[in-house]
Amino acid sequence: MQIVAEAAEHPLAAKLRKQLERRYAQAAAEYGEDDGGASDHPRHPLNRPNSGNTFVWKGRLCWCGAFDTRDGEVVAAVPYHLAYEEDFHHSFYLPPEIIDGMKAGEYQYFWVDDHGLQTAWREQAASPEMHDTILRQIELL
Repeated sequence: MQIVAEAAEHPLAAKLRKQLERRYAQAAAEYGEDDGGASDHPRHPLNRPNSGNTFVWKGRLCWCGAFDTRDGEVVAAVPYHLAYEEDFHHSFYLPPEIIDGMKAGEYQYFWVDDHGLQTAWREQAASPEMHDTILRQIELL
């Protein structure tokens, strides 16, 4: 007898997946099946596991965020659908005070992809110690 263990989907990811599936089913019924090729795009939510969200922070499903460059504290995090709706322009979906802090060098953008935590934004990556500090605050999906 062979036992195959599957990775359990995070409960919040499962809930969001069901909500998105309903939303896309409604849109398909209303507008027809053709979405102009948008669903073929690799960043389209239906083409990403967990609808694009890759970590949990403070009980929320998220895709990207910002951390304090002085101590590594995560100061903001954003779910995939908000970034997607703004065509991934961080200045449209992160709070203005975070954007101002990023411009001043106090905060730095991060995201999690298939390769793990990424902080090499604008050619400046966080130290390994800072990576560890961030990873202690989030739960990877």
